Amino acid sequence: MIDTHAHLNLEDFDQDRLKIISLCQQSGIKVINVGIDYQSSQRAIDLAQEKGFYASVGLHPNSTPEDPASLITLLDQPGVVAVGETGLDFYRQSNDPAEKIRQQDLLLIHAQLAHRFQRPMIIHCRQAYPELLVLLRRELSGVPGVIHSFSGSLDEARILLNLGYYLGFNGLIFKQNLDEVIRSTPLERMLMETDSPFLSPPSLDQNRNAPHLGLRPVVEKIAFIKQISAAEVIDLTDKNAYDLFQLEKYD
Repeated sequence: MIDTHAHLNLEDFDQDRLKIISLCQQSGIKVINVGIDYQSSQRAIDLAQEKGFYASVGLHPNSTPEDPASLITLLDQPGVVAVGETGLDFYRQSNDPAEKIRQQDLLLIHAQLAHRFQRPMIIHCRQAYPELLVLLRRELSGVPGVIHSFSGSLDEARILLNLGYYLGFNGLIFKQNLDEVIRSTPLERMLMETDSPFLSPPSLDQNRNAPHLGLRPVVEKIAFIKQISAAEVIDLTDKNAYDLFQLEKYD
């Protein structure tokens, strides 16, 4: 299985990171660790030295503002398979026009970097789907990527799929009713993720999420909703991850 979005590079795993890495490897789980700022992006690259681990580098829309040019020094390093996580998050700044503009400008810079370095994008979106769709249609055409932790409507999912994006699903599917979205999204356009240490499935009782614990429950729920086997979900979504992130270049 491939966890296409985790954060083993964050301080939440400082005490037992090597143990978690070993447990992922023993479970046959490959992991893309995703940066949210320069430091965590560099740490994701460091983790990509481990077998079955990859990195994405980016500045999260809610992270402390940094110069996105700093990412240029990271994007050519071994194991970097994507740009992000970047995107729009208006959950806390919904009434701040200047912040909305800052986030949109930052997303566009990430898109330029993705185009320049020929990497797909990992896009975060929270309470900003209308604005994101405008940008994707107007400014980001031709830049492939995934909408991580998809939480939008069925209509928004259909638009994103028509634009060529993958949708990433994680433990949020246990907290928000996305069943109809999942039923309507072709398996060929889905990616599995945990967003560890966040979004734990109910089986973890809100404890810290981790790829070897939180990925399988997501796979099994999607299999149940789509009335197919978990093996089929794993096989096809793993293929999707290889196709989007070109992981064969880094194995």
